[in-house]
Amino acid sequence: MYTVDEDKENLYEEDDYGNSSWNNSKGLIFKIIIIILCIIVLIWLIKALKNNRTLNSNAEEVHTANVEKVRLAAEKYFFINGNKEKYSYVSLAGLKDNGLIDDVVDAKEKVCNEHSSKVDLKDDVDSYKMIVSLSCSTNDKDEVFYYHKNTLACLNCNGKTNMTGKEVVVAKADENDGGKGNDSNNVSNDTNKYNDYSCAYWTDWSKTRVYESDLVERTKTLVQGVKYGTKKTYSDWSEYTTTPIVGSDTIEVETKTVSETAWSENKTGTNIDTNNSNIRVISTETAYDSNYNCENGYVENNTCYSKKTVVGNLTFKEYNSGKYKVKKDYCEGVRTLKDSDGLYVLTYVNCEYNEILGKANKGSSYTIYTYQELETKDVTYYRYRTVTEVSEPDQYTSTKYEEKDLPAGYVKVAGSEETYYSYRLRECLK
Repeated sequence: MYTVDEDKENLYEEDDYGNSSWNNSKGLIFKIIIIILCIIVLIWLIKALKNNRTLNSNAEEVHTANVEKVRLAAEKYFFINGNKEKYSYVSLAGLKDNGLIDDVVDAKEKVCNEHSSKVDLKDDVDSYKMIVSLSCSTNDKDEVFYYHKNTLACLNCNGKTNMTGKEVVVAKADENDGGKGNDSNNVSNDTNKYNDYSCAYWTDWSKTRVYESDLVERTKTLVQGVKYGTKKTYSDWSEYTTTPIVGSDTIEVETKTVSETAWSENKTGTNIDTNNSNIRVISTETAYDSNYNCENGYVENNTCYSKKTVVGNLTFKEYNSGKYKVKKDYCEGVRTLKDSDGLYVLTYVNCEYNEILGKANKGSSYTIYTYQELETKDVTYYRYRTVTEVSEPDQYTSTKYEEKDLPAGYVKVAGSEETYYSYRLRECLK
């Protein structure tokens, strides 16, 4: 037999078993979800790393191709066009201006900075060191290449180079013939310097431009010069003066420095040789030594004061006692409460004063001299004359020059610029 209470106990046991089974199922489901999430995250990470490696690999490939593209253009600029002796630097913009290259685009399809991107050419002992620096969004690093100084063979270009390993000797047209290029057929006489090999005639200078990308082009701009017609006239020189004069466009100043002997400014002293002809006495004053045991103080108006300056408070009686010399004209008065009987007392604060030690007696007398000495010093003199400009006809050059070659006194005539072109032919002579 069992009681009602035993039946209830059995029911409770069945309920506990059902709850335990459900809890175990929930834990298993939760673990499965966590495992699935971990697998998803792992797959995402692997894919992201693979994509990143792919991007980095692609960026490296684009960088290598861009460096090679810029390097080959720089070879033409420095070696084939004959700029290696004149220039040791060229920007990407300079290569573009010379028609040697177009825009350089990085792995992110962004155009590299044409002014910050550059090529430096450094002269080593037996080689040229070419440094290609690209300024792109992918933070490209510098690349270095070496060229044999005599043959111009690239030592680390893996065969990808414009240079044949034989020095290029460029024959230049006459650059001072107004653009006609009468000397375009002259070749360097030093043809045996490097394997009897010379190359690259230049065409005559011409205003006609040839739009062929394979041709190496050089340019020069000729201008007419003018000397503006002005003539200067001058007045007579003024008398010299020691007063400084400031020059200007209409005042021309001339100076001279002269060593002169003159009396100095007033000086004072006691041990003066009055018989010295280089000294003259202006005035004298009798003074006395003071003694009143004032070694630790100073004497003023025959009174000895302590040297130490004291900053503190003085009562009304102390301030007016004559025992102290107030060093400042102002002392701040403050009414303070007297502790003993509760009365207010006037106190001077923020005072600076010295204590009077006593009267200083006169000691032995001595003389103080005010005097001048003869001194030699440099004196600058000034004189001036006025400048007047008179107009005359302007003078123009009969031929045109490059601006840097204009005769002295001439400036460029605006709008007179003419650009001439010359192209390097590919035929070579042996």
